[in-house]
Amino acid sequence: MIHAVWEWMQFNFWFGLLCLVAGLIVVVPPMLSKSFRGRFLRSNWDLEVIGVVTLAIVLLMVGLYNHLGASGV
Repeated sequence: MIHAVWEWMQFNFWFGLLCLVAGLIVVVPPMLSKSFRGRFLRSNWDLEVIGVVTLAIVLLMVGLYNHLGASGV
């Protein structure tokens, strides 16, 4: 039982860390660009919306790649 709980905690830690890194990869580079930052500040979009949309697109693409790769198409 303790072993199962330990494995669950390890998986959630690594999954959470992976999500954090993916979010940083998506959000930080555009924020370092001065021109993008200026356009973003003038727009009505929130940083969270941009990050969520980008991550959703990436997850969809990874899912499609895994599905099509697994079926041999």
